[in-house]
Amino acid sequence: MKFLIAIPLVFSIAAFILSLLSLLAGYKKGFMDDYNLITFNTSSLGSSAVSSIISSGSIDGVTIPSSVATALEGALSGEIADTLATELGIGEFYTVHAMDFCQGDYSPNATVPSASHNVTNCTTPMDFSAYNFTSKLNEELSLGPFAFTLSELGVSDSVQEKLALVPKVAKALAAVFIASVGLTGLAMITSLAGFLLIPRAGRLLSFLNVCIAFWAMILLLASSLVATIAPRIVAEEIANNGGDDIGLEVDYNMKLASLTWAAFALMVLSLAYWFVEFIVENKQAKDEIEN
Repeated sequence: MKFLIAIPLVFSIAAFILSLLSLLAGYKKGFMDDYNLITFNTSSLGSSAVSSIISSGSIDGVTIPSSVATALEGALSGEIADTLATELGIGEFYTVHAMDFCQGDYSPNATVPSASHNVTNCTTPMDFSAYNFTSKLNEELSLGPFAFTLSELGVSDSVQEKLALVPKVAKALAAVFIASVGLTGLAMITSLAGFLLIPRAGRLLSFLNVCIAFWAMILLLASSLVATIAPRIVAEEIANNGGDDIGLEVDYNMKLASLTWAAFALMVLSLAYWFVEFIVENKQAKDEIEN
């Protein structure tokens, strides 16, 4: 009996670890950087607008110095196409995690299909004000050598509005992740209690485990759906509003979602065990009363 009750305990521990990793992924530079919700590839941002600016020879009526034009032309050339972001003073990519927002450069460069992410810095964990991607880019562009704005680089108001939704999505994701971590942790504790106390505790503890495992499963399902669907919606919305035309690519992978779905599956198994255990305990109690 004790051996069997260890099964949901193992499931709960594994689900807790996976859900915790989902929450903490990317919370600091170098820790599960590639387990992100979404990646904004800005290595070619504004390439079309910059070409037009070079052709016109001026910005807002101000003539562009030849040295500046040469630098921009070099950044747009085929040989060093991945340096445009550097010339503009912004990162080549920005990644959104459950707890923070990171940026960096591609290695060896942005034009290589299998390029890896070289994260340079991340925001303070849970500082959702720093998730404002539009403000972040405008600030970095203003500090760059050419002091462009997103609008001058061809980023439409509709795209900027979609980017402004990122903090809300990240905040909702973090809230659901934190709640799911809390409940899976509680499910782990009650499973441990079941391992130590059953059969002495009987139906009450089994019922408690059923309830907690059920709500942990629901929250893990919500986390998994958000991690799976939200990146796709953001990518499609930005692409449909001209993101590709201005050199703004939105990428996402299923690494983060795979963790949450695995945790969800483990909690389903834990719930199934405790449900069966409750049914058995209930039947035994009825048999004892009848006898």
